[in-house]
Amino acid sequence: MKTILCIGDSITDCGRLFDFPPLGNGYVSLLASHFRERSSEIRFINKGVDGFTVLRLLERAASEYLHSEPDLVTILIGINDVAMIMDAHGSPRFVEKQLDRFEENYRHLLSVFREERIPFLVMEPFLFDEPWEMRTWQSLRMRMSDRIRSLAEEAGCPFVALQEPLMAAGPASALTIDGVHLTGKGHAVLTSQLLPVINGML
Repeated sequence: MKTILCIGDSITDCGRLFDFPPLGNGYVSLLASHFRERSSEIRFINKGVDGFTVLRLLERAASEYLHSEPDLVTILIGINDVAMIMDAHGSPRFVEKQLDRFEENYRHLLSVFREERIPFLVMEPFLFDEPWEMRTWQSLRMRMSDRIRSLAEEAGCPFVALQEPLMAAGPASALTIDGVHLTGKGHAVLTSQLLPVINGML
């Protein structure tokens, strides 16, 4: 049996600790349902945690995630890092330093799996333009997305674009509840982007 480990923040978590254990009610659950209908040889583990940043993932990587002995790891992280940088209202120099720190932590996270020869993919953090406050975050999100894409190229792993597919899927009100977290339809769109990549890696 192959194990797919999904790590990230609340978008991955999606209630898996309390209301919808053990996979949550988001894209991880949708992926598991898809594969369950076709094969009993693949299991999913959801280790998403509400509020996590890339540093928190890195802190748990060797001590927890490797113990799951995954055959594939999916990573969706970054939007809480964007929020923390924006909330600090720092200077352009501060923002640049925080982006550099984010990139270094992300690179280190990927190296943990590379050293163990565990395949992984990374997903693009995304934001909607509604509510309007989220628009002020978009420039930073784009810069962070570019760095994650570069890290994926450096590591030789897939980068799953999510911003444009989600924006093209319909009105924001049908896809997100607050500009960040997804509705059921939003999770279905995310799953549709992720599924062919996973299939290609198994």
